[in-house]
Parts: sequence; structure tokens; C-alpha cells
Amino acid sequence: MSLLSGAELTAAEIARELGITHANASYHLRNLLAGGVITAGPEEKIRGGLAKRYRYVTTKDSVPEQAGFEVWVDPATWQDVRERIAAALRDLHDAARPPGEPGTIRASATVALFDAEAG
Repeated sequence: MSLLSGAELTAAEIARELGITHANASYHLRNLLAGGVITAGPEEKIRGGLAKRYRYVTTKDSVPEQAGFEVWVDPATWQDVRERIAAALRDLHDAARPPGEPGTIRASATVALFDAEAG
């Protein structure tokens, strides 16, 4: 999914990036497409055949509350997102009430953000 977050890619491109067969990449892309997890982009002619491009597109309402993904972003965006998430965690911590207090719900939050080095 992380590969499809930053670009529209073909099954062949994904297969090369992941070191898997083209057939395996195509199989998984078809299932993700059928499940509505990814979208199909334009088709293009490559070496006499048609290659479909795929993309993982999110909207404000489509990102699940539990999500794990890897993306490539510029350092300024990465720093901004980290600061906003840290602020949200502080807000949540500051809003904590005694266990079982009327009008509250039990909630849990786990966040892990780290720079992932390509290698």
C-alpha cells in the first residue's frame, strides 16, 4: 500500500520493487481493487500490451483508525505531521478523567512514528 500512496504504479513496477512475480502482483492488485481498497488509474500501452496503473487514495473518512503504512515525504511535511500528532496526544492525555467517571468512555491510543531508512 505504501508504494501506491505516492504514485500510480503498474503491476510490473510493483513486482520489481517488491521482488515478486508479475502474476503475484497482478493477483493482489485485482483483489485490492475488487475490495475497493485501491483505485485503477489510466491504462497505457507498454511493449504491445496494456498496463493498468493503480493508486491507494485516501479521503478524510477513508483512513481507518488503525493504520500502518510507509510513505516517502519531504522532511518539512514529516516534521509538521509529527508535531501535530504529538499535540493531539498531549490533548488526549490532558483530557483524561478518572476511570469509570460518568460521561466518559474507555479509550486507548498507540502511536509509533519513525524515520524508516531504505536499505
